[in-house]
Amino acid sequence: MKPWTKRFGALAFLSMSVFGGAASGASCERPCWYAYQKCVGLGNDQNQCFEVYLDCVDTRCNGTP
Repeated sequence: MKPWTKRFGALAFLSMSVFGGAASGASCERPCWYAYQKCVGLGNDQNQCFEVYLDCVDTRCNGTP
């Protein structure tokens, strides 16, 4: 029973690490993506908006989208 418990604990920890990291990354990047979409929607150059998006990701997410 004890090896099964260790495997279950390791699996739970791994899944929390993977899915928790993905969720935090998505929540970090989402405001930047909305700002990019708004910038393009206002008729601005897509490349300029993308640069603003990258700057936002660098600032809010420590460079990790």
